[in-house]
Amino acid sequence: MKLSHLLDAPPPPTSLDPLHIHRGGEHTVLVCLPGKFRTPTDMLSELHTRLSLVTEDLPDLPLLICRRHILAPKSALTGNPGDRGVPMRTNSAPLGMIMNEAVVDIHTRRAADIYRRWKSVTAATPVARPAPRELAGLGKDAALNQAVDEFLQQPRIAAMIDHDPRLGTADSTLEPLGPGLQALQAGRQAYIDYAVGTIRFGHGLLTLDGTLLRSGNHVPAADRLDDRMAYLTYAADYLGRLHDTVTLVAVHVDLPILHS
Repeated sequence: MKLSHLLDAPPPPTSLDPLHIHRGGEHTVLVCLPGKFRTPTDMLSELHTRLSLVTEDLPDLPLLICRRHILAPKSALTGNPGDRGVPMRTNSAPLGMIMNEAVVDIHTRRAADIYRRWKSVTAATPVARPAPRELAGLGKDAALNQAVDEFLQQPRIAAMIDHDPRLGTADSTLEPLGPGLQALQAGRQAYIDYAVGTIRFGHGLLTLDGTLLRSGNHVPAADRLDDRMAYLTYAADYLGRLHDTVTLVAVHVDLPILHS
C-alpha cells in the first residue's frame, strides 16, 4: 500500500491548518461512482454527469480531482494496466482505502501536533469569539468590515496569526479561523475528530443515488462545528455500508451557496 503521497510537501512547521488549498474550489466533495471503469475517459464521463447535477462550475474536470484525501495505490480501472492509454494509477480509489487505519493514524498524529502547538501558542489568551460570516467572503468589503477587524484583533486570533502568518491569506484555508477554531477550543479530541474527519470525508458527499450531503449551506469556513461533525458522522456511516467495489473520487469544487 502506497502512503508516500500523503507525506509529500509537508506543511510548514508553524502551520495550524491541517487542510490544503486547491484551485478547483473550496469544497472537497467525495463522489460515489458505481463499479469500475475500463478507461479514464469512461470514469471522467460518469463523474462529469454526476457533478453536473450539483454544480455548474466544471471548467477542467481532471484538474478538480484531488488524491490527497484518498489512497490510490492501484488503478480503479478494470482494463489491463499494461494497455496503452490505461494508467497504473488513477485519481480514484476503492471504497475500502478511505477507511484504512494507517491513513487515520498519520492524520491523527498531525492533528494532535497542531493542537499541542496551538495550546502552547494561545496559553495566555482568553477564548475567542467565533469568526463572523464576512471572514469567509460572504459579505461585501470583507477586508474593511468592522466585525472582521474586531475578530482579528482578539488576543487569541492575533497569537495564532503571529505563529502562522499564512492564516487568513491565499496560502491557507480559512478553516482554522472558522470551524477549526471552534474545534480547537472544544478540546484535543474534538479537534482531532474534526481535522481527521474533514481530511477523510471533506465537506460534501455525492451518494450513489445522486443525493448531495454537505456540511453547511455556505463556504466551508462558515460551517458551524456541530453541522460539520454531523455531516462527518453521516458520511462515515454511509460509506461504511457501501460495497468495496464502489469507486470514490475526491474533487475540489465551489458548491452553490444556499440561502436559508
